[in-house]
Amino acid sequence: LGLSAIYNNAIQALYGVSPAHGRTIQLNIERDRVEINSGDQSYGNVWILDWREYIALYGPHTLALRAFIGEAQTGADFFDLGDSPSITAFKQGLIHQREKPLRGYPDSAQELRGFKPSIYSADYRFPIAYVDQGIDAWPIGLHTISGALFYESGTPNRDKSTFDAAGVELNVGLDLGYSALPVALRLGTAFPFDETSTAPDKDPNYYLGIGYSL
Repeated sequence: LGLSAIYNNAIQALYGVSPAHGRTIQLNIERDRVEINSGDQSYGNVWILDWREYIALYGPHTLALRAFIGEAQTGADFFDLGDSPSITAFKQGLIHQREKPLRGYPDSAQELRGFKPSIYSADYRFPIAYVDQGIDAWPIGLHTISGALFYESGTPNRDKSTFDAAGVELNVGLDLGYSALPVALRLGTAFPFDETSTAPDKDPNYYLGIGYSL
């Protein structure tokens, strides 16, 4: 059971690769139910704040900033950081989303599970090519190709155990029905700065996201 409130005044510029300026703010307040080993159930409160700020630099070049913070109180399920952006073409539900992508780190690492997570990131997004622009273009085809350089830092319990990463992304926008059904493909490489039990050698993390909004 939960309540989600979203404020959005982000505006995308003409031929932009992401919202050019403005912000989106999402606040969640939830009542969580968890099944425990004995077959009983436990209950706990959860709150989440996800703030995204978009700053126009020049032309369609954009600086995207994000601050995510959450807390699961006693009795609620834990948060699991790591893994890559979603590979589903559909948006995830607003309530009970405990898996939060932390680019650069694999999924299922015990060090990335906690009850007081926070994630901070900065992305510099820039255009590479514009394809099939205008009303004379085919209704199915490539729309935009852009790139991004990013730095991301997260912690599962807001303590000294931070996990940082940097990387590069290639984003391809598909134009379906003259943008009636926009679909985005995201191919990224992230380099972790810290080791985990599932990646002790700090190997690069490669990922593909489908339908994941910028």
